[in-house]
Amino acid sequence: LMESSSFRMLWIPGVDGATGHEDESPSITEQATEMFTDAKDALESCDFRYTDVIRTWCSLRRILDWYGEFNRVRTAFHEPLEINGTSEGRPFPASTGIQGTSRGEECTMDLLAFRALDGESAARPILRSPRQDPPITYGSGFSRAMSIEHDGGDTILVSGTASIGPDGKTKHLDDPDAQVFETLMSLSALLDPLGASLGDMASGTAFCKNAETYEAWFRVQRLLELPELP
Repeated sequence: LMESSSFRMLWIPGVDGATGHEDESPSITEQATEMFTDAKDALESCDFRYTDVIRTWCSLRRILDWYGEFNRVRTAFHEPLEINGTSEGRPFPASTGIQGTSRGEECTMDLLAFRALDGESAARPILRSPRQDPPITYGSGFSRAMSIEHDGGDTILVSGTASIGPDGKTKHLDDPDAQVFETLMSLSALLDPLGASLGDMASGTAFCKNAETYEAWFRVQRLLELPELP
């Protein structure tokens, strides 16, 4: 928990839905549903609401097999909370979805919640960029980024960003250098309207499929003369 005169911020790691079931092998749908419910309960125990969530990191053990079902469960959880990314509803959090598991659970989530305490601080969603449309157009309920205005400045939380086009489909298949370049250009397109650039990144994580892609990251980084990613 981080508190200042202008905001409260809470980070909760490692929420999953693998426990608390009578069935010893709950389905992927049951685990995802329980994960979001447990996250909501954990937030409320710390005097936050799920609608305060501005960023999530979701790890799915078999992301290629059931990312669509995960999105369906997430959307169903968001609906009664009026989280729909429209001007009449509440904004989607920024989010990253990646393949991973720590002890065999189908899904786990870290989350960050933010609540303003004054009239100047606020969290605002960035839904699209000049290079990528809102993820909800292809069924994913998250914002491209969230910009937090606080203490006279902005902190930008960018969602997981990959080499995909406006339709959500992969670009430059089997070309690691082109995919790294495409990803960085999409990041830059999100930051530029907010007065920031790739050189302003304070922290980040690059997920690479294999060693070849890892090496491509550094080649493109040098080509663009970017500082090392903190």
